[in-house]
Amino acid sequence: MSAPMNQRLLLSSLFLAFLPLNLSAQDVQVRAQGLLEHARQLSDIRSAASPGFRLKANFSFVGDDLDTEQGTYTETWVSDSQWRHELVVNDVHRIEIGAPSSSWLFDSKNDFPETAGSVAQLMQVVLASDKDLRFGTLVDHPDTKPPSACIITKPDSQKLKSAFCFDAKVGLLLERVSPERRWRQARLRNISDYSCDFADFRKFGEHLFPWQITCFVDEHKKISATVVELSLTPSANPELFTPPQGAIELGKCPDTAVPPRWVGAGLGISSHNDPDHTSWVSVWFVVDVKGRPQGGRVIHTPDRTRDDKVLKKIQEWFFQPGTCNGAPMPMPIMVEMPFPS
Repeated sequence: MSAPMNQRLLLSSLFLAFLPLNLSAQDVQVRAQGLLEHARQLSDIRSAASPGFRLKANFSFVGDDLDTEQGTYTETWVSDSQWRHELVVNDVHRIEIGAPSSSWLFDSKNDFPETAGSVAQLMQVVLASDKDLRFGTLVDHPDTKPPSACIITKPDSQKLKSAFCFDAKVGLLLERVSPERRWRQARLRNISDYSCDFADFRKFGEHLFPWQITCFVDEHKKISATVVELSLTPSANPELFTPPQGAIELGKCPDTAVPPRWVGAGLGISSHNDPDHTSWVSVWFVVDVKGRPQGGRVIHTPDRTRDDKVLKKIQEWFFQPGTCNGAPMPMPIMVEMPFPS
């Protein structure tokens, strides 16, 4: 089943051109949550009762240098406690493995492109976190093809909104729009609309899954993924779920999580006005149960030639480890730090 993609025009003018339905706030929230839950059920090939599968997709994305790069995504899913994602871009690999109480992350190099890393999330279609959103507006569009219904969140603390559009007859999610904050030297540069279209829905078991996903930043194509295989796998090779040597463990916390907290010397954070620090970088790493950084990736930097020096610096840091229900657990953290010119 496919859905014509005229939703781009629809959502590009959604906040300005269309009048919302005259519903109470409670009615809007109830109907919006109903639309999201129905869309999730339709496309959730990872539900508890679903059989194991193998999914493979080819994708392309615009890199930091504005060149278009190609990659492949392969997912082997048995259950929500046994799964494997593998992404390949040129000669760089990323492997993610899910286990009952933790997950594992392995990057063959430190410079795996973060845009490519978003493919696994795109394949979720409706995210688990969507259920916590608060909605303020619902708009019906009976004249679009197919007829659609769109929901818009209430403004957040920065007066930003997200939006979702659904096939009004079937209930499939056709498009989602969310604000994307873009940073430069640890300062917010601007906020863009990050929108994703879902199309070419095909039946897989009891579900309908999109075989074409395309995302845009302010109407400029950022990443596009095309499913080339979605097949049942009654049994999977157990070796696929063995973390590779050098993989980093991340804990799973379904309840109360407390993030890591810096307690040692050497973090190096200083004022934006410090004349000795003109460049700022964002670094992602995992704090283990002993409070020590593991792995590490430089996410945003004005100069890639200094990545190794940045990653060496974080090994000097000490943290109070994150906890889950009071017990230490390895957790990821993102830190912005100045770096000497």
